[in-house]
Amino acid sequence: MRYEHATIRGTQPLSYWLEDIIETNYLALVDMNARILEDLAPPAEVPLRWGAGDDYTIPQTPGGHPALYKSVEFRRCKGCISEDESVNLARLESTGPTDSARRGGLYFTNELWVAKHYAALITDACPVADRRTIELHVPLSHLVNLKMWNLRFEDDNFKQLLFFSRRDEKYPKQISQLRAEHGIVSEPIGHVYNLAFGKMSSWNMITAKHQLQGKEKVEDNTRNATEMTKYGKQWVWIKEESVAQLEIDCKDKVYLRLPHQDLKLVAEPWSDKSVKDKSGMAA
Repeated sequence: MRYEHATIRGTQPLSYWLEDIIETNYLALVDMNARILEDLAPPAEVPLRWGAGDDYTIPQTPGGHPALYKSVEFRRCKGCISEDESVNLARLESTGPTDSARRGGLYFTNELWVAKHYAALITDACPVADRRTIELHVPLSHLVNLKMWNLRFEDDNFKQLLFFSRRDEKYPKQISQLRAEHGIVSEPIGHVYNLAFGKMSSWNMITAKHQLQGKEKVEDNTRNATEMTKYGKQWVWIKEESVAQLEIDCKDKVYLRLPHQDLKLVAEPWSDKSVKDKSGMAA
């Protein structure tokens, strides 16, 4: 991986990255074949809907709807949005072990820079791979009804959840009880830093470096730039019934965007086709 992806690289073990890269390259080959066949067919015009082609700047979310994002390889989100605007998010679920689950879990981030970084990483892993960024507007009522578990990095509960999930080990009793009481987890994004979780002898060995971090330069009124540290966060639906309820509550609130074209909106996501242009290849 390129040096600029060193930070993201630490969010999961190397063996999982190899699985992702192999899957991405395989799906890209399948997709490339489909694009070749499409190029040989007569061209068809696609009517623009949903503000397709509009440049993306600030999330145009209705009041009380936080915007969340997830960047994936094109075929992973195929069929996520139907023509009746119902959604199927099953293909976006992760396999375990992850930060909050020994198996599965649906992960989104409210940090756009994280989603953009993952999109860039997909292309570096496989230059011919197409990608999409899913944008989700979640009603606050959904978060209340499913009881969101808010965790900070300093919380012992977060460190234990991260430690035992990543190691695929049985949770302590209090962590199991808390997971059972909540349908969603809001938490920092874990990072292996210089010590993999599998090599730790205790969750107490987790330090502030074991969270995804990025750097950003911020200018003050005198245009003096100061480098600030930003931290990646994620929202995780940890139960099958929680994901099912999310699909119901977010009907007509899920959007597909093109990360290689300034996050422009896909016209009709239910008939989305992978058409990699030169700008997408170089993104």
